[in-house]
Amino acid sequence: MEIQIYCDALQEGEWFRKISPYFKNAKVEKIKPRGKNLTIIDNLIEYDRPDIILLINDRVVFALEKTEEVPTGHNVGQRFARIVRSIELNIPFIYFCPFVAMKHGKYANKCFINARLLKAVEKMEYIHKVPILVMNWISDKDYELIRTGAEDSELKELIDSIIKVNFIFQKSKFFYKLKEKMKIEYSKRIKSFQNYKLPPNTVKFIKTEDFIRSLKSFDVKFSDRFMNNEETLIYTIGMTSSNCRREDPFTGTQLVYDYLWCRNGTKISDRYRNLVLNIPFVTKDRWLEANPNETGKKRHLYYTVPDLIKLSDGVILTEHIRFDNPQKRLI
Repeated sequence: MEIQIYCDALQEGEWFRKISPYFKNAKVEKIKPRGKNLTIIDNLIEYDRPDIILLINDRVVFALEKTEEVPTGHNVGQRFARIVRSIELNIPFIYFCPFVAMKHGKYANKCFINARLLKAVEKMEYIHKVPILVMNWISDKDYELIRTGAEDSELKELIDSIIKVNFIFQKSKFFYKLKEKMKIEYSKRIKSFQNYKLPPNTVKFIKTEDFIRSLKSFDVKFSDRFMNNEETLIYTIGMTSSNCRREDPFTGTQLVYDYLWCRNGTKISDRYRNLVLNIPFVTKDRWLEANPNETGKKRHLYYTVPDLIKLSDGVILTEHIRFDNPQKRLI
């Protein structure tokens, strides 16, 4: 049996190899630039690179992201595109992050995981029927992250359990135990902050006919699908001309909102509510200069995810450059 661990950084690959004795003789390889990996690796990193990709006999059995950052506030979507791409390719995903941890610096305070992430993951798993786990990197009584190795105990137990069932997550009892912890954490976060049930201030729902009317001066030719959706979600991004060459967290956050409030099927064409990025402080020329539509760069998600980008002096329609087949979603 050939076991290969592809990693974004070699120290992450070595850390993962020690998670289980099963991986003792695994080959650890760094993920190369796009176009220089196995085809399945290249497909999987199209949106962004996960920390770990595990192959057994040349079959990807899951991908994993490990981060010490709490996915909270507007940054909730910073790594979300990695999860989406994996699930589109029918590959299970493990997101190992703190549910709560201390943020240091000028505004030091404990930060909790954003409940919208957990809900978006639940919705995505329901739509695609592919396992996704958000696992807690535990902290101490002062909300400082545990770094003794004890933080990996549940991950080790999970890996041992899915190895026994040939990496079929749904056959692991421990998998469902961790899913229950996700549900409990979501309930706790909603109880503490009811606004997580609602869209953030940057998101508005408007009638599609009103949105179309507001763009009348731009002479936009909308698709029948766009016009037939009664509502449109407007996600306003406050980037300026000087700082608009930026991908995180917006490329991933738009996908969080897509799954939470626009999508009820595996394809973008299954949207029941349109998704529009509103970038009111940047001109169209400046946007295209700063964010060209480049394959292999996260910025191409600006052109493959939303239905339209509205800028200060124009719009960019994206439907004509987007593919519903995730295997071919390349520009």
